[in-house]
Amino acid sequence: MDKIHALEKRIQTLREKREQIQTQQTLPLTVPTKTLKRLSQQITKAEEQRYRRMHRLEITSPTARKARTRSLIQIGSLCDSAGVLKSFGIILGKDLQKDPEMQEPAAALFKGLLVLNEMVEEGEDHLPLWTQSRGWWNSEN
Repeated sequence: MDKIHALEKRIQTLREKREQIQTQQTLPLTVPTKTLKRLSQQITKAEEQRYRRMHRLEITSPTARKARTRSLIQIGSLCDSAGVLKSFGIILGKDLQKDPEMQEPAAALFKGLLVLNEMVEEGEDHLPLWTQSRGWWNSEN
């Protein structure tokens, strides 16, 4: 992953250099054109290296990452809609890792989710009961 981050940083640096050269209007024009072409080639090469490395590490495509992010946001919305965040004293907008007053509520929520997961994995028959109330997303209710 560190190499991927390094490649992304290199791509960003090269793009910034290319943009800087494009905004400069220096003479003779052949020098910036050659430099731009070289930078574009370097960017393409770095992007290909990043893609190959991500593929080798089986890191998903940007589309799959967006879908995963969307699902995580929806899960957060479910927690908020169910009142879980309020019950655990979690304030939206606060950093759960860096803010000292949010670390304890976040740890309590995490433990609660672990207990819930244990209940489901042990085969306790709560899922059929829980799925009967489909109301929040179903317009029929």
